[in-house]
Amino acid sequence: MPTTFPRDQRLDSAKGILIGLVVLGHLLEATSAWHADLIRLPLTMIYMFHMPAFVFLSGITAKRDNLLKRIATFTILLLTFQALYYFAVRLLPLERDFSAFMPFWILWFLLGMIWWLLLLPLAMKVPRTAVATSFAIAIAAGAIDVMGYAFSISRALVFLPFFITGAVYGRQILDAATNISMKWKVSAAVLCCALGLILFSTDIHQGWLYGSYSFDRLNAGTAEGLATRAGLLAIAALTTFAVLSLMPQQKNPATVIGRRSLGIFVLHGFVVLAATPLLPGPIGANNIWALVACAAIAIVTISVLAAPPFDRGVRLYTSKLAQLSARPFQQEVRPAAGQR
Repeated sequence: MPTTFPRDQRLDSAKGILIGLVVLGHLLEATSAWHADLIRLPLTMIYMFHMPAFVFLSGITAKRDNLLKRIATFTILLLTFQALYYFAVRLLPLERDFSAFMPFWILWFLLGMIWWLLLLPLAMKVPRTAVATSFAIAIAAGAIDVMGYAFSISRALVFLPFFITGAVYGRQILDAATNISMKWKVSAAVLCCALGLILFSTDIHQGWLYGSYSFDRLNAGTAEGLATRAGLLAIAALTTFAVLSLMPQQKNPATVIGRRSLGIFVLHGFVVLAATPLLPGPIGANNIWALVACAAIAIVTISVLAAPPFDRGVRLYTSKLAQLSARPFQQEVRPAAGQR
């Protein structure tokens, strides 16, 4: 029987904060301002950990029961929103590429979830080996020159250890983070901020933080690439631990947002695409008002999309279709003749 846990407010709080950072990060990126220092600083701070942390939480909450239906759910989400974003881009004055071999922009995460869920049963059979192997794969993946956005393979491999670790040891890690003293929590937070400033000062290419590029494409040799990737994974792991250590155990506004993070995630891209033509370009982005504008749009977007109908509608739609799609593969067990 699968183990069930009561709803953990810490997880919902972390999801709420992280989905807020996802929305803000995408709006900041829409200014094309990785080279504008005022925007690049918060972008670096966000991207150095927010997706690894989100993947880690996805691992904690991943369930092994009814796996086929869960995979069908993410497949339906991917196909549906791939089509919706295709039409949205055509309606807006934007130049975005679409490919049958590449999820559009934010949708890489949905395909990543499919890959990770497929590996979950194997990982749970050999948990320690799976964790160690996943880190080795994540570090070495960039050495393969063909790594890129196709089928989200690169990101799925780079962020794989966070999902596997979350699935295997996530709740123990969460409890350990919660139980350390406030002195160590503050120290960890300060250290992570310092590491973020170091990454900012080195002007690290955003491709390292995306996890979608090979070492060759990032103009790094194999030894340099392996060391850089290992260092970035360590920073992401430490920052994830520090953030989780600060999560309250009581219900708060972030928990409500966290419970509805799926709807916010798949829908916020439409807001970002619509806002992109209105946001300043790389030159105008190096202005405090550009940062304020992005933050304001992010707050409004999250507040609106956190309304129950959005998340409930997405979940109901995918749940119904997932049940229908999985039904042909579910064999009904019938008693043999003469047995009741």
